[in-house]
Amino acid sequence: LDTNPALWTPVASSLRSRHAANHDHIVSHGDEASNLWLVISGWIKLTRQTPDGKESVVGLCTGGDVFGEAALFAHANYPYTAEVVGSDAE
Repeated sequence: LDTNPALWTPVASSLRSRHAANHDHIVSHGDEASNLWLVISGWIKLTRQTPDGKESVVGLCTGGDVFGEAALFAHANYPYTAEVVGSDAE
């Protein structure tokens, strides 16, 4: 993650910071995809539920990772649930 403030200037007015605690859900599978997320710190677990009801981990994100790419497409929904794991995240 490049923390050079000049690189963020063009999009600064669109950025929001969110602090989340362990086990907080950031997005849920099927929610309208309205935000692209950049992880600053902590860990985010991306999961889907299998047809038999089990949880399947489809990704782990940490500082510098992006998730929620579905938000880049019109009328899209998140294909997974994103949950904070281990410690707080931003």
